[in-house]
Amino acid sequence: MRVHLLTALAVSIPFGLITAFLMTIALKARRNKVVTGAQGLLGETGVAHTALSPRGKIFVHGELWDAVASSALSPGQLVVVRRIDGLTLHVDPLGVPQPTSPAPAIP
Repeated sequence: MRVHLLTALAVSIPFGLITAFLMTIALKARRNKVVTGAQGLLGETGVAHTALSPRGKIFVHGELWDAVASSALSPGQLVVVRRIDGLTLHVDPLGVPQPTSPAPAIP
């Protein structure tokens, strides 16, 4: 008993193409930016929910977080998450450049 060459090719070529397609999708997914956990919050834009002088609450990623600001901020002002310390976010007003040597993030 033998398998015909055309039958083997008709089965193996589509499986090979499907495998190559799925591998390219998997490799692209590995290169994407992290969007969960502490790494996903760094650099995100949020809105001051309460006055930050320097402590208060911000709304980012659909959640309210405790935050510490580098300067006094009013409610509704846009902020950028620069660092995470436990469950407290350290933020700057939107438009303030990031320091040249960022502090390490604590997960």
